[in-house]
Amino acid sequence: MRPLLLSLFIACTTLAFSQSYLLVGDKVLSNPELNYINSAQSEFELHSLSQVRPYYEVISALSTDILKTELINLTGLRTLTPSLEVDYRETFPNDNLFFDQWSMERIGATKVWDVTTGGTIAESQEDIVIAVLDDGYLVEHEDLIDNIWVNADEIPGDGIDNDNNGYIDDYQGYNAQSDNDQHSVSSHGSRTAGIVGAKGNNNIGITGVNWDVKIMLLSGITNAPRIVEGYEYIIAQKQEYIASGGQRGANVIVTSFSGGIANVSESDYPEWCELYNTLGELGILSVSAAPNLNIDLNQELDLPTRCSSDYLIVATNSDQLDRKVVEAGYSSQHVDIAAPGEEIPSTNSTGSYKNISGTSASCPHIAGGIGLLYSLNCDIFEIISNKATLALSVKDAVMESARSAPDLQGITVSGGILDLAEATNEIRSLCGLTNEDIGITTLDVSSFTSPASPVEFVDVEFTTIHAQEVEIALYDMRGRLLVKNTIVPDIFNPNRVTLSTGNDLIQGMYIVTLSNGEHHLSRKFVVSAPH
Repeated sequence: MRPLLLSLFIACTTLAFSQSYLLVGDKVLSNPELNYINSAQSEFELHSLSQVRPYYEVISALSTDILKTELINLTGLRTLTPSLEVDYRETFPNDNLFFDQWSMERIGATKVWDVTTGGTIAESQEDIVIAVLDDGYLVEHEDLIDNIWVNADEIPGDGIDNDNNGYIDDYQGYNAQSDNDQHSVSSHGSRTAGIVGAKGNNNIGITGVNWDVKIMLLSGITNAPRIVEGYEYIIAQKQEYIASGGQRGANVIVTSFSGGIANVSESDYPEWCELYNTLGELGILSVSAAPNLNIDLNQELDLPTRCSSDYLIVATNSDQLDRKVVEAGYSSQHVDIAAPGEEIPSTNSTGSYKNISGTSASCPHIAGGIGLLYSLNCDIFEIISNKATLALSVKDAVMESARSAPDLQGITVSGGILDLAEATNEIRSLCGLTNEDIGITTLDVSSFTSPASPVEFVDVEFTTIHAQEVEIALYDMRGRLLVKNTIVPDIFNPNRVTLSTGNDLIQGMYIVTLSNGEHHLSRKFVVSAPH
């Protein structure tokens, strides 16, 4: 019995020091064939990964070269590569309270941050301005101050309308009650602004949906006249921006208003609802919050929820399990989409940080998300010259990409929750790009059949929807690696890589592989004999 025990000990020891490989063979083995191979020897284990393709996992302690020799007659051998662990490369800021911000992963912001963290429109480098209408703000909060929009043509506190825009001392936005920029200090506004754009990756506090953005502050929004006045200020600034070719005013692209008035309809305040159309015609989407009541807004009146403008997005509140929060309004016609709004950490009026709950927190997630989408490197933001059309295209991208949630079906227009990662893919579609995980668009083999041009390189052009680093490799048909390269891809443009072998490729079959650790693609090509 001792030799048997020794044999088992050796086998177990070998298994303990084994390595996993991904094998691509030439033939599909049946389960009985695999069982026979695994029972007939102890040098490796072979497991099928597909019912229709020759993809296998191999576990063995043999050296790679010896393992290839063992496998080549059993399965054929196209590639044999170590099974490296997946690195999920979502980008996380270094802000010390970020890991309490559960909502950022739920809306897909961490994936989009691999591509952009906000700031400017990529094509034109114009500032992205998000207007927040609320009661007041702690403007000097350490996590807000760097992202506050300022009217550079105004001299603060001198009592003069320096830029002749009709507003005196509107240097840091506008207080609709005091007719200047002296904002009352308020927790509610401070927290909604922090969700939109608290400074990201600055080693303190939290991060907003946008790490870098310009937040236009509108305060004193306490009744319908002040609401109208606040929106009129935004319109005036955007009109001035357009008229001056971007030299004055503000490039506002979205507004966020976490308030409303119950039991009133569009017929009561038609001028309020019409402002959303005026904003939209200037290219500005608006986001508002549904009431924090468990009511059907198909039946109950509320503004701005019941405003009919196509340029308005109404938000309700979802929790960590993608359920509608009980005390949140809903409607299959008037409430568009949900976003997280329960126990959301944000900036506070005391200079510290405090949680906020309610649709007031849901609304700025969506407004901030729209700002983030505008910073994507997609040429539609320049090509679509009609900014109203562009705004509706972005709204459609947000709505079409909503993550479906059973609890929201039939009680919201989209039936789902804000998903910025999927909205990014919708924007890619508008740019004319496919949404393949990885797709080869060009494999330059034009010189392979030219006797006058020995083949020493291969040009590979590919697209991807993922920002993870991609490894591009060239193998011969015996599975020998000839050359590899890695790049961090641009997800909004084709990526071109040249693989230079240093030697002429002889006649035969070759394989190009692309992998980002999670998604893989291979393509064969043939080098023909000179003629």
